[in-house]
Amino acid sequence: MKYYFDTSSLVKIYHPEDGSKGALACYLSDTAILISDLSRIEFFSTIHRKYREGEISADALDALMERFQEDLSARYEVLEFSALVLEEATRLLFRFGKRHSLKTLDCLQLAFFLIYADREDVFVCSNPALVAVAQREGVATRVSEGRLREREGPFVKKDGASPRLFLSPPHMGGDEIRFVREAFESNYIAPLGPMVDAFEREFAQYTGIKRCLALSSGTAAMHLALRCLGVGPGDEVFVSTIAFQGAVPVFIDCDRESWNMDPDLLEEELERCARAGRRAVPARLMGSPV
Repeated sequence: MKYYFDTSSLVKIYHPEDGSKGALACYLSDTAILISDLSRIEFFSTIHRKYREGEISADALDALMERFQEDLSARYEVLEFSALVLEEATRLLFRFGKRHSLKTLDCLQLAFFLIYADREDVFVCSNPALVAVAQREGVATRVSEGRLREREGPFVKKDGASPRLFLSPPHMGGDEIRFVREAFESNYIAPLGPMVDAFEREFAQYTGIKRCLALSSGTAAMHLALRCLGVGPGDEVFVSTIAFQGAVPVFIDCDRESWNMDPDLLEEELERCARAGRRAVPARLMGSPV
């Protein structure tokens, strides 16, 4: 028999939280442990997120990473991605996804187990919905539950630790994972589809403009704008840090308060060299108006 840990149960071994007691009991047994290549990647992502959000210190992050790397070498058997795993995950998503509110990643975790595990192996999981689906598939399950006592140690945030201030943290409204799942289920991963069309339409309505074109980044948008203006080799473009289209960049220092291009310095430069063939790209940073 072997234990297969999904990502959530795997994290509970290294970072005390609800469910850690059961997960740790499985880990401390002599039973071999299976994890997926997906869990390996998600573990690194989760631990770094906990560090960014101030749940663990830099020292704790290093200790966690070192300990996990040691377990990868000596304790875990890592299951690799395969076409069979993706095919099985698709089957699970279409059969159970909507009814049990399963995410794509949940279906991938169970798919790894169904493809690679033996009949006597046990699926260790902390998601009740995923446990229910696994049991319907005839899988032996073990729910990681029980809370460890709060303790001081290298994996717990120390009292008095300075809070981290982030330059530009992402804002999630709560519906993003649902939209991602809808995109997967409709197969509109590429090329463009109804999600992008709806975004362009609603953004145009919100800003009061006639049309909107969604691009992959602000850099791509400025690139396209300069092409539409006919900017090319030999033209000079006043920029903060970037240049496009083979034109000659003229760098303008940033404002101390907004970090955007300093308008007073831009005005001085425009007065000094007022002639044709020059453009300015005053990029807006962190939502600060130009």
